[in-house]
Amino acid sequence: MFQQIRRFGVIGLLATAIHITVAYFAERLGSLSPQLANLSGFSAAFLVSYFGHMQYTFQPQGSSDRYFRRFLILSIISFLISSYLVFALTVELGVDFMWALASVAVIVPSSNFIVAKFWAFTEMTSDEDDQYGPLVLFGIFLQLVAYFWFQSLVDLNHDTAWYLVATQKWLDGARLYTDIIEVNPPWGFYWTVPAIWLSKLTALDKQLSFLVFIGFLSAISFLSVWDSIKRIPDLTITRKIVYAELVVIGVLWFTTPQVGQREHILILCFLPYVFNVFAEAHGVSFSKKRRIILAILALSGIMLKPYFVMFPLAVSIYEAVVARSFRPVIKLENWIIGIGCLLYVLFVYLVHPEYFTFLLPIAFTVYGAVGGTVDQVLSALPVVVILWLLITIFLWLLEKDQQKGAALFAITALGGAASFYLQFTGFEYHTYPFFIFAFLFFSFILMTPGKRIMLYCFAIAGILATLYFGPRPIRYQNAANQDILQQMDNVPKNSVVMILSTFVHASFPIVLKKEWTWASRFPTQWLLPGALDNVVRLDCDVDPVKCQQNIAILEYARKANIEDIEKFKPDFIIIDKRK
Repeated sequence: MFQQIRRFGVIGLLATAIHITVAYFAERLGSLSPQLANLSGFSAAFLVSYFGHMQYTFQPQGSSDRYFRRFLILSIISFLISSYLVFALTVELGVDFMWALASVAVIVPSSNFIVAKFWAFTEMTSDEDDQYGPLVLFGIFLQLVAYFWFQSLVDLNHDTAWYLVATQKWLDGARLYTDIIEVNPPWGFYWTVPAIWLSKLTALDKQLSFLVFIGFLSAISFLSVWDSIKRIPDLTITRKIVYAELVVIGVLWFTTPQVGQREHILILCFLPYVFNVFAEAHGVSFSKKRRIILAILALSGIMLKPYFVMFPLAVSIYEAVVARSFRPVIKLENWIIGIGCLLYVLFVYLVHPEYFTFLLPIAFTVYGAVGGTVDQVLSALPVVVILWLLITIFLWLLEKDQQKGAALFAITALGGAASFYLQFTGFEYHTYPFFIFAFLFFSFILMTPGKRIMLYCFAIAGILATLYFGPRPIRYQNAANQDILQQMDNVPKNSVVMILSTFVHASFPIVLKKEWTWASRFPTQWLLPGALDNVVRLDCDVDPVKCQQNIAILEYARKANIEDIEKFKPDFIIIDKRK
């Protein structure tokens, strides 16, 4: 292996030198445009690379025709990716050109070596999946590297940043739902612990450690999905690869704005289970061990929010309808998920009793004021998209030869819609599961040959609708943090800061980014809007009990803030006056 790496480097350096030389003289002496000159240099370097790796680095046996085609594919993909990376880093993110080139010089050659060794120049076999498997794995690896590299260059979203700060406080001795007042169940804190530990072990900052952790989870999820897809006997290798790529594109596209949100983690945990069911619909059988592992992985995502039970419920409804029996409802995976949820509730009751005795009564009283209006909720997930999905499902069911299992993704998308509307806050990241599964459903229909034109038109329109109405793959932006940063950019790290605001994004991720000490038990003053609104709205003479409950909540919030100021003695207190 080391000899091959050394030889690969020698040939790579030689090819790079030839690329630069040919491109330079083509532009200066041949009067070609920079683009054509660069293409000439690439073509010359390709030939040197191919024959060098063929005869010197890897020395494979057999006919060279197929090796040539594979290496040509690899080289073109690498050329496009390196060009895109330079463009994205310099133009989109403002990274210095030399740093962008350095990044490409590390990422692309190392990835090329892996694919060249295990796919382009590997010995030929009769199994197509074995031949193309490494290319699929390389593609997944490369896309994950690009995605998380991009995420490392922008701020983490406010919710994830809060969890990193709060989890560190918890590990340092703070008590959940007493010293840390978070409305969600405690499993989100447990999910964040590995990133904190990784940060301590590696000296990486918490944001980067979290991205590495989510990247690892993404790799496990996508590789498990690919393993299920490649086992399906009645799919061609082309459709298997395209299906796997659609999964990667769907997840990365829709989760770009706010990576690591609980809906994002749910998707990564639940996808392998869904594709196991998809493969079983095609007659694939899996070992009991695998089924148990994937059920536990799905459970670990479901426990993040109680609304997430809608997803296994949707899958069970699909299986029961297809089988025309309730037998699938009591299958092994559902027993694991059901018993796991009950044990989790018991665990929270015993270990974090304040969640039930203190937090939930307050949340039921005031949390309805958090989030958007009805119009904002409906604009985040328009009813027209759901209706379009339902119509497409109906047209799909009219087909005589349906692709087995495709409707599974539509039903799971409807589970995502149910989860979104049950929360009814209008937060964009709550729509991630719906749009990802709807995108997969429409895309899989489009990939199925021999169907009516009308169905294909509906599928194309459905894809366009998910891309138009769904979250856009843009960087996370936080105007409130930028306003604060203008005033406090020179405040040193470890400064004790309290920001009194009813918006989480006013405080995070800036507190994490600047490494300030957070001087509050609240991520935001989330008790105030609901309690104040209730006191104003209620007639205390008619309903004195509810009125007194809300007044007591307001009094608790006031006392809690005073206690936090006395305890932490903040160096800075910022008051958000925005409405």
